[in-house]
Amino acid sequence: MALLMKLDNVTTNKGKLVYNRRIPVDLKHLYPSSKEPYFRCRLRVQKESAAMVAEHGALQAAFARLVEDARDGSPEAFGDSGMARYKQMAWSSIDDPRTEREKWEDMRAEAEDLIRSVRVAVVDQLGDGGDEERRQIAAEQIERDKGEPLLYRAVSQPHAAPPPATLADAANVYEKRAPRGEPKQVRKKHLQQDQASARNLVGPTSKSASDRSYTRACPEGSR
Repeated sequence: MALLMKLDNVTTNKGKLVYNRRIPVDLKHLYPSSKEPYFRCRLRVQKESAAMVAEHGALQAAFARLVEDARDGSPEAFGDSGMARYKQMAWSSIDDPRTEREKWEDMRAEAEDLIRSVRVAVVDQLGDGGDEERRQIAAEQIERDKGEPLLYRAVSQPHAAPPPATLADAANVYEKRAPRGEPKQVRKKHLQQDQASARNLVGPTSKSASDRSYTRACPEGSR
């Protein structure tokens, strides 16, 4: 049971492992179906394994995003349907090799494409070429369509800070620039330099669910 002791917010209910996080007090009113709302679900992986760790990490990231989006006023994060949506996002993300930072950058690019496609009646009403009006129209459309919460955030908060860089981000940078056939010690040195660069840019690299891609991103023998 050593592995389970390292997995925060995992409890046992009727012999099954359950991920369990209390909704913060300041957000309880957004989840009125319960006096003490929880972000709770049974782990799909019940056997101690790397897959369990990956699922746990994905749920941790999903809960953090739910709280952040709810505080930012994103309607897609509200209520029982919002919690269900973010749980599904966690499970869907497990096989996605992108880091949270990469997902954010991709979503920002998609948001800008969406905004450029919006036509407004009064193009320069606010003196910004109609940008704010386009963002409002796009955000309202995403809300009506119950679209991707991260896209809603990218549209409505274009200058929001990106997720913290992780070791996986550093490994991905290294993978893109590493020449084929590079000696093992040189590969290791370059990877360490990339990690140091990430720390210098955004502070200490974070350990998150996306670090599970670290092993896949690094060539054999570089760690």
